[in-house]
Amino acid sequence: MFKKLEIFLAFMRSGNLSRAAAELDTSKVSVHRALHSLENALRCPLFKREGRELTPLESAHVLEERTQKLVADVLDTVRPTREAANSLLADQAEVNLAALREATFITLTQGLTTHQDALRVFRQAGFAPKVASRSTTSSACSAWSAPGVAYALLPGRIATVYENRIRLIPLETHYRLQQQIGVVLLKSRERNPKLLALLAECRMYAKRHAG
Repeated sequence: MFKKLEIFLAFMRSGNLSRAAAELDTSKVSVHRALHSLENALRCPLFKREGRELTPLESAHVLEERTQKLVADVLDTVRPTREAANSLLADQAEVNLAALREATFITLTQGLTTHQDALRVFRQAGFAPKVASRSTTSSACSAWSAPGVAYALLPGRIATVYENRIRLIPLETHYRLQQQIGVVLLKSRERNPKLLALLAECRMYAKRHAG
């Protein structure tokens, strides 16, 4: 919910899906989906839809006024939490997951492959995680963990994407897993230029991380 409120405030500041997405370093679709999900959670409309445009209703302005203070208070609360978390792992080149038995985690939604792999690692560490929230993507997990709200087990492949926003510390070697990722597409689209570019990037990534 907190992340949805942050997205909501970004949209209200910018007044535009594209500008809000640029501010949050995400997609217009993700912003639109978060706003729609927020309306469902609150069980009331916040926007008038005119084609692809969203016009805030009075309810949105009321929520904006109340939410600004709420988000500021939460960030003030998590700041010392982040400092404590950073001091706990500050000098560690690798993390012994078993030492975080009492910590809170953000995890992926059940059913996703990376979620299943994370559960295997937690079992190996000898405990079930205390879950503060579940997310459908690794990027959303990183967004929650970045302010120090909680820890998250994230795939190492996203390190270059978020290297300036969050600190990624590898787990000790005996916890590490490897994932194989494939691309499945319709034969009728095998010559699509965008998909060919994606496949080329996948091959380059595989070569860079071979072995």
